[in-house]
Formats: sequence, C-alpha cells, structure tokens
Amino acid sequence: MFRPKYLLLLLSLAALPAVAQRLDEAVLVCSYDFRWSQDTVTLEKWGEDRIMLLVGPSVSLSYSYYTHAADTVADAPGAVLAATAGRAPKYTRRSEWYVYKNWPQGKMTVTENIATDYFRYTDELRPQRWTMAPDGDTCRIAGYLCRRAECQWRGCRWRAWFAPELAVSDGPWKLGGLPGLILRAEDERGHYRFTLTGLERGSGRAIEFVRPRSYMSGGTWQDTDRRKLAAARLRYLTNMVRYLNLRYATVTEQGEELNFDFLKGEDTPPRYDFAERDYAGE
Repeated sequence: MFRPKYLLLLLSLAALPAVAQRLDEAVLVCSYDFRWSQDTVTLEKWGEDRIMLLVGPSVSLSYSYYTHAADTVADAPGAVLAATAGRAPKYTRRSEWYVYKNWPQGKMTVTENIATDYFRYTDELRPQRWTMAPDGDTCRIAGYLCRRAECQWRGCRWRAWFAPELAVSDGPWKLGGLPGLILRAEDERGHYRFTLTGLERGSGRAIEFVRPRSYMSGGTWQDTDRRKLAAARLRYLTNMVRYLNLRYATVTEQGEELNFDFLKGEDTPPRYDFAERDYAGE
C-alpha cells in the first residue's frame, strides 16, 4: 500500500542535479536578498531567499543559492548515508528557477521544476520596457549612485534602481535591459523585492547549465512555454496531491492501479500571485 512518506522520498530523490555544461566564465558575481509575500492579504508571511547573479562576457545566470546548495549536497558521494546519520548540512530548496540570459544567443532559457517534473522554456531576452525617472531621482545603494526606472510588465508594475557606474545591462531573475546593473527592484505592491547584498569582480567562476538527474525525468527537461508552466504551477499549489495523482500512475506489484482517493486533498488556492501574472486562460 502506498504511504505519504514514500511520496516524500520520491520528491527528495527527484531533486538531484546532473553533469553541468559550461557556458561562460563569470566576471561579476552578485548576491541579492529576495523577499516575497506568501500571503498578500495580511502581508505577514514572507518567503526569503538568496539569489545569485553570475555575469559573464556572453551569458549570465541567476538562481537560488539555497536550492543550488541543497541539490549539490544531495548529489555528493555518500549523501544518503550522511543524511541518515544526521551529518548532512541542512539546506532547504527555495526558488526553483534557473535563468540563463543570452543562451541561446539573443534569447533567455529558463528551467524550473514542479514537484518531480522538470521543465524548460525559452523567453524573450530583456523583455522589460523601462521608463527612466527624472535625472534628479537618485539614491545610493551599496555605495553606488543609482537612478530609478519603472515598467509595466506581465501584470506587475516594477521599480528598479540601477548603477550606471556598473555598466552591465543585467539584474536578478529575468530583470535587466537598463544602462547599468540593477541593485534593487520591487513590484509596486511590495510583494516581490530584490536587494543587492554583495558584489565580487573577476571571480572566474564557471557559468554552467545543469541538467536534472531525476529517474522520474529520465535526466531530461520537458520543453514547454512560460504561460503553460505558470498555469501548471497554479494547479499544483491549489491541490498538490491531485496534481501528482494525475501526473503519475501508481500501481501495485500485481499491476493494479492504486486508488488515491484517500489522498486527493481539497482545493486550497494560494494566498499570493506570481511575479508574472499573464497566464490566465491557459
């Protein structure tokens, strides 16, 4: 008989990363504090993450430090034994996306997983259309003089502060396209916020594309498009067990399909929305 603990085991095993493909070498490494509202009704519950941005001459990569650390630890030799003995470092996976800008050239590749499903899609490079604030609208962040810009993008109005002194047209997550590195960005409602916390030049760190090493995924990504993936994530958050039930057919040793009704759960829509909100109708 199927038990919930086995479902948790499947989810943990499916998070393992794979051999990486080298794309570029970082000349700038930035870290950002990322906060987002997990309850937009009360604004009392927040998620927190550390987002890394590795900028190379051709390609940049943005991802969650904690998610990457968790997957790296899980993939290390002896990880299962260490976890069983309670000696493994404690990391929790957070933001699930990896954003590769200008890979392939002129495009953006985004990878993301939902439970044990791994997805990949291509997005527009530098998709925001910014409007510059007046020249006098400036502030200092991490010692750099920054200008402000705004845009309406995929259902959210964003404000960003960029440093012209750092002549890199990039930023955390999918944000970029300004004449300077984005040091702070937030949506108008304050539901999502990125703030620079560290910057290192000339690190030489490899920028790599990592494929999943999940026996569920077969080590490959499922190609999709952005809006379909967002709609699927909303369905998953609304009823995780039903999503998994529909996604995977579970059978007994006798080949009979197992009845998941006792685990079907109830619909509970999340109390927050995504940073890209143009998925309705998909």
